[in-house]
Amino acid sequence: MSGRPLKSSSRTAISVQGEAIPPATEEQVAAFLKQGLSAATPERVSVDVTWEPDNRPSSQVTVDARYAYDSILAPIMPLEGIILRCTQTTVVIN
Repeated sequence: MSGRPLKSSSRTAISVQGEAIPPATEEQVAAFLKQGLSAATPERVSVDVTWEPDNRPSSQVTVDARYAYDSILAPIMPLEGIILRCTQTTVVIN
């Protein structure tokens, strides 16, 4: 799982701001991130989105994604519980 879809999803969280469009929700940001994945199974990705202090301009948005990884070597070398994690923090500017 690379940071590129995560970076795009944090941009989604900030780019849908404004008076004409309601602020992005955690569900919208998570759905956008999962749509951008190419090698990971979307159902195995968990996404947390937090705004500090809220989802309005000048706030920070943090998108934290985790993917439960299964190694192809598992039958001969048990590698259970590997979690790939990526975090992106951006400022809401609109």
